[in-house]
Amino acid sequence: MVFERVWMADSIDLEQPEWVDVLSPFSLQLEHKEQSRYQLLDTFDWALWQQGRALLYNHSGGKKRAYELWNRNEFLSGSAFTQQASGRKRGRFWWDISAQQPVTEPQNEFEQLLKKACKLRVLLEMHHFEQFSVRYAVKNSDLKSVAWIELVTLRHSSGERTLAEEEGAPVVRQVLRVLPVRGYDLELKKLQKRVQKMGLPLYTDHLLEEYLLASGVTPARYQSKPSIVINTEDVARDVVLRYLRALLNVSRENEHGIVEDLDIEFLHDYRVSLRRIRSILSLVRKVFSPEETRWLKQQFAAIAKRTNQLRDLDVYLLEQENYRALVPPVLADGVDTLFASLVLERKRELRRVRRWLRSADYDSTMKAIQLRLEGEAEKLGAGLQADKAVLSVATKEISKKFHKIGKLGMAIDASTPDQEVHDLRIECKKLRYLLDFFGNLFPKKMQRSAVSTLKRLQDNLGKFNDLSVQQESLQAFLLNHQQDQVSMLAAVGGLIGALNLEQKQERAKVTETFSEFYSAQTRQLYAEMVREKEDVQ
Repeated sequence: MVFERVWMADSIDLEQPEWVDVLSPFSLQLEHKEQSRYQLLDTFDWALWQQGRALLYNHSGGKKRAYELWNRNEFLSGSAFTQQASGRKRGRFWWDISAQQPVTEPQNEFEQLLKKACKLRVLLEMHHFEQFSVRYAVKNSDLKSVAWIELVTLRHSSGERTLAEEEGAPVVRQVLRVLPVRGYDLELKKLQKRVQKMGLPLYTDHLLEEYLLASGVTPARYQSKPSIVINTEDVARDVVLRYLRALLNVSRENEHGIVEDLDIEFLHDYRVSLRRIRSILSLVRKVFSPEETRWLKQQFAAIAKRTNQLRDLDVYLLEQENYRALVPPVLADGVDTLFASLVLERKRELRRVRRWLRSADYDSTMKAIQLRLEGEAEKLGAGLQADKAVLSVATKEISKKFHKIGKLGMAIDASTPDQEVHDLRIECKKLRYLLDFFGNLFPKKMQRSAVSTLKRLQDNLGKFNDLSVQQESLQAFLLNHQQDQVSMLAAVGGLIGALNLEQKQERAKVTETFSEFYSAQTRQLYAEMVREKEDVQ
């Protein structure tokens, strides 16, 4: 079987005499010309692209207005999942495109792929481009169609200029495709040989990706969890500095999305990066002077605190449908009233956070922190562990944290106060940060196993904690809204009772999930991880 072949083309005209001569005895008959206008859509972190997909919004007009989900390395050569757009305005989230609510189940594979990749992320316009296609039927001497020749051109949309074009190099990619017709393999071979005579180079790149890179668009640049290169001989202080700088950059990259309120994940990533910074300062101790460490922790704690309320409201608003399902139908109106109140409160809180992020005080604080992290090394001072090999520090801290979790978990039974369960959750989170931070010092398989054994316990403890926090917040809400509608207060009371029941169910699982985590196999895994590295010292 003979397959399609693709060549690079440069503004060629297949109807010119030189092409007519070289293709003889084949002749060409124009079948159609088509121009499509596309927006490349993806999330801020390029989630679709990283999963091997490219979402294109075809806004050429009329019935062509649709979404196309391609395997990004098979653009044009493969086939796409398509979904007609419901109106002239494109969707911002996956459920807008699918006409579903975010809590409902996707109805087809297109929607399932979108939901899996995008989740709560907004779909942003990453690039605008136009595609021009001219297709010819290739006729033999009997005027039967034995193949197709197609010229495909990608270029930046009219009226917009890429960085490369502003520098004087218009970005255009044109390829010539020879496509087979079933049953005419011999003719296809002959046709391909004739095209080859024109000296066009074969095209082996991935067209869409190569065009984007040439246009100055770099997919998947942002990483919410930055990965830094760590060598075993690096000293602890230098590694911590590199990691803190990378995490601070992540938080700053999310500021615009928070201010513009593009989606709630910008604030989430912003806060997680700050939390990782604070954890590393606490977990990898004595790499900076005590005074500088204390100052940094105070600054990052104060910054994170300014966004606590907004994040809490975001989490609550995500729970609306779940909360409605927790109470009897008679209390449903009260739940709606509660969430209408929370929406208004979120608007007020967002305005406060926006003013703060745009303030001179915030700007000066961030500049002072960056100066500490990016200036001369001595500005942060040196602690007792500053010059120790990072490998030695990593194994010591991971071992210490793992055994502390074991001691706390072994003491938990049905009578243990909830606060001690919360303490276990915090220690698990610290171990997770250490594994993420020092992960590439260990074999990938070992690091993945260590993380996966911890994850189920973390999920259990995290849900237990969330339910506890939600009850406390709703109780505070009751105290501050005693004059509100009776239906809303009744709904809040019903929710507290339902959440309390769920919390007890999660609490009952803690002993079981801890036993699975702290099994003999897991203890052996952690012992090998530490011992293997210690033997190298």
